[in-house]
Amino acid sequence: MSRSRAILCSACRGLISNEERACPYCGAALPGLGGTSSALDRFFTDLDVVFLTRAGCVALYGAQAIGTYALDPERLTAPRRLLDLGGISPLVSHLMGSAERLALLDGELWRLLTASWLHGSALHLAMNMWFVAPGLRQALIIFGPARTLVIWLLSGVGGMAVGAAFAPAGVVGSSTSIFGLMGALAVFGWRRGGTLGRALRDHVLQQILWVVLLSMGISNVSHAGHVGGLLTGALVAAALPAHESAPERRGPRLLALVLLILTVLAFGVAGVQALRFAPVQG
Repeated sequence: MSRSRAILCSACRGLISNEERACPYCGAALPGLGGTSSALDRFFTDLDVVFLTRAGCVALYGAQAIGTYALDPERLTAPRRLLDLGGISPLVSHLMGSAERLALLDGELWRLLTASWLHGSALHLAMNMWFVAPGLRQALIIFGPARTLVIWLLSGVGGMAVGAAFAPAGVVGSSTSIFGLMGALAVFGWRRGGTLGRALRDHVLQQILWVVLLSMGISNVSHAGHVGGLLTGALVAAALPAHESAPERRGPRLLALVLLILTVLAFGVAGVQALRFAPVQG
């Protein structure tokens, strides 16, 4: 006869019985009597979202820079303005997945997943990587890694969809996802209420205003994309718990994993497109 004993859920650290098949607080699968978490739970427990997003954007910019050096080296190394230092060829951005109205209308919807990971210049990348870390760390504390990743990825999709609808050329940049994080945090602060909630809401709204004013002085900024990302993040946050540190259930983790896999597959499609272009150039 087995003896029931109390253990800690490895996902949310709640106190449960070792006979539970799933955590009653967070829904994490707990196969066997040892209370070990599933691979999905372990993946998101160990996932460093800040590193993933920053490293992904930097690595992809490196790939863009290599392609630009091969096709249009002067754009990369001899810009007309300081702001364009490390500029990326529009053709390279197109091949790697920039969000473009005509391409999207032609059915290349995978671009909505890739465009927010790409950047137009070294300064563009540096500014976004500077802004992204504080917002991500704040979101991770409040929402958890899977829900934060869902906000990041869906805000990129929503921002790129709106940005491409209003832009004459391709749109790239993780600022759509950054605005999505700010929109999500503002909505969370408003829903939470109280002194802390109001303070968070007001702080984020001030950040949004400051970033908007700063971007007004920079050319080729997709303000429509920022609005799209902001609204998408706000809508996602409206469906999430209104209190910080709420345990993550299996649904958000599965959604985050599916979005990550789709993003990787989208870049695979971009890679195939680039390989098809190479022989034509040769």
